[in-house]
Amino acid sequence: MMLPEKTLWHTDEDPEGNLLRTQAVALPCRSCKHVLLLTRDDSRVSGHGRPELHPPETVYLEYILGCEGSGCKFRAPLYVQWSADTTVEERQAYIESWKWDDLRCPQGHVVLNPGYEWKD
Repeated sequence: MMLPEKTLWHTDEDPEGNLLRTQAVALPCRSCKHVLLLTRDDSRVSGHGRPELHPPETVYLEYILGCEGSGCKFRAPLYVQWSADTTVEERQAYIESWKWDDLRCPQGHVVLNPGYEWKD
């Protein structure tokens, strides 16, 4: 899975307006549709590899995932990869096909499907 370098250095503002680095990014696998939590050191992330003829766009969905852990500070921005010519209907169908089973934060708390809907 190839991601732009800036994706793995995602920063976000906390409620007080402070910029914080997130621990991971969430991204569905284009092949199996499982939502994955990826860090900079994850072996599934590569900045190298065979260039694709029509590489997908990596899009931040303006949504931060959290977990069920009481007091846990885990947060992960939600990204997706798709081609620029994907229709709104195709994007929503793709989002609905994602598999969230057993997605957990690094502390082991469950990360739930937020029921995200594509907004064009």
